[in-house]
Amino acid sequence: MRANPTILDADSRWLSGRILYKNTKMPVLPRGVTKIPEDWKPALESNAQWEKWGLEKEKRIKEEERIEEAKWRVWYDKNGKPLYNGVKMKFEHWTEQSGNFDHDIRFKDGVVMLEVRDDPNFHDQHFPLSEFSQTDKKLIMSIPPLKYEDRNFTLTGMTDEHGNIIKFDTPKPVEPEPDDIE
Repeated sequence: MRANPTILDADSRWLSGRILYKNTKMPVLPRGVTKIPEDWKPALESNAQWEKWGLEKEKRIKEEERIEEAKWRVWYDKNGKPLYNGVKMKFEHWTEQSGNFDHDIRFKDGVVMLEVRDDPNFHDQHFPLSEFSQTDKKLIMSIPPLKYEDRNFTLTGMTDEHGNIIKFDTPKPVEPEPDDIE
């Protein structure tokens, strides 16, 4: 390390507070420097804050990655065999009913959507709720089901070139004339 205080601002890790003398809170100084000059202190404090912020950010990112990793797991069927060949999957949602599976009796208890990890062919897979092991089924059912919404919707308008909704003019019911009312 050079003793020149002008390099402190350029190197945010220099004297960051990580390198300390044994048994003291004094930072290790460059060779030949025995006392911290007063004009170095603001830069040293700034460096220590940047280092602390960097460590906290690194810790937060690792925690987020750990939480995300914990969402991926192998799911089991009622016979104890891994579903989808033991590929790790992440729970997305489940529904009690779905128009897409009305024809299939296996899905009468509910439909579970799991996202498949590292599978370029399928981003998600649907499984009957009744196929899961009791443990996994309880875990799924502890989460409120996604409400099924019918895909038949009424067209209320369209958008212009700026993305603004233009509502259609719906004819108002004809008001009766006073003479028509008995």
